[in-house]
Amino acid sequence: GGHLGRLCIWTKGAMAKIEELYAEGTGKFALPENVMTNADLSRLINSDEVQSVVNAPKSAAKKVALKRNPLKNFTAMKKLNPYAKTAKALAPKKKTKADALAKKKTKAVGKKFFEQISTDSEYQGEDFEVFSRWLGNEAE
Repeated sequence: GGHLGRLCIWTKGAMAKIEELYAEGTGKFALPENVMTNADLSRLINSDEVQSVVNAPKSAAKKVALKRNPLKNFTAMKKLNPYAKTAKALAPKKKTKADALAKKKTKAVGKKFFEQISTDSEYQGEDFEVFSRWLGNEAE
């Protein structure tokens, strides 16, 4: 099956009206005319007359290499900074067990401090019983 598109049926009266509107010399409307006298465009473009005037085809553009970020790409950093390899070798290694133990101690001290501050700031006394009940905590 195919698609025929829109089907237009012209009556004799409609054709007469079109003839009247587009009649030669009336000046009401002008029928569209072809701009090109030769519709074979590829033959025109490839003709000797056109090709003798047209500029030569451009050569392919040179591809530019993608710039690497030297802060993330070590090879790019070495090109910019020859000392980078030595600096990386002299840099401290990954975390050791002593570092992990020190971090645990620091965390424990922080938790202890937080608990101390929390207990010091709790509302105590008879002045705060109503406030404690209002918060949803029963007075102790």
